[in-house]
Amino acid sequence: MTLNPFFELPNPNPLRCHVFSLDNVPCNTYYSVSPFAEKLRNVCWQLKSVGHEVFYYGYDVCDVECDEKIEVITEEILFESRPQAKRDRGYFNIKNEIDRSDGSIHLERLWTVNAGYEFRKRYKPGDFCFWMLPGCGQRHLYAETADLPVTHVEAGIGYNGGHLPYKVFESMYVRDFHYGVYHGNEFHINSNIPEESRKQFDNVHHYLYTQPDHNKAYHLDAVIPNSFDISLFDFKVNKGDNLLYLGRVLEGKGIKTAVDIAEEMKMKLIVAGPGDYEAETGKDKDSSEYVEVIGTVGPDKRRELLANARAILCLTYP
Repeated sequence: MTLNPFFELPNPNPLRCHVFSLDNVPCNTYYSVSPFAEKLRNVCWQLKSVGHEVFYYGYDVCDVECDEKIEVITEEILFESRPQAKRDRGYFNIKNEIDRSDGSIHLERLWTVNAGYEFRKRYKPGDFCFWMLPGCGQRHLYAETADLPVTHVEAGIGYNGGHLPYKVFESMYVRDFHYGVYHGNEFHINSNIPEESRKQFDNVHHYLYTQPDHNKAYHLDAVIPNSFDISLFDFKVNKGDNLLYLGRVLEGKGIKTAVDIAEEMKMKLIVAGPGDYEAETGKDKDSSEYVEVIGTVGPDKRRELLANARAILCLTYP
């Protein structure tokens, strides 16, 4: 990843920033199917681009821009704990977490212990910590470090669940949704729960219990759209004749609508991404002459697909 040429001037007041990997996915282009791993790579790149000091805690195979890469777990342990990890290229089906294997639990605990130990050796009061909190291990590590004299930032909230003190949302829609939930929580807790019982919610690290922080100005949160490394993409003037669905194959992501569009327009639709097409659409993957399901792809194939597609169908992006 190339550093931004517009930010090569030295930073006279660099921040000390700690960025934590996911416990179950390394941060490199091979695992680019994981949106959270990609966001963390981008966070490191953005911080380094403006001259900040970055400490990165993650896998031995991580490829990120940082001043110090602290290896807290190895890809070998990942494959032993989650044998499907290499095949899935970073895809992690949260629905399956209800029945997590002993290997996944071991991976999470090992990452949490090692990352916490290395972080405590390095942090100084006033440092910044950047989290991508859907990662299971990250939730536990944050709970253990929440009271330290550092600033905790949840970077890249495009999901339901942001609740750290300082937040970076990916859109105004996602921000306003969370603010609505926080105010609803405040009303519910203050109206329906006896005052002596309210303290039980003070340290519950979950957005369904998070209330507005009236001592913090809302402008300290930010809306920053998702970023991309443009060196991983090509532009072509002359496009092909196909449509492209790129991402997790889920009804909630619009796969049914994408198929309907292709069949109505009589245009070929290439479906690239992890997930069960037949379960999500109710159709056999070979039932339509206009749909080709190719499964998960890596960066090189993604580059080719995006460059040649007549249009990409992103049907649920706010």
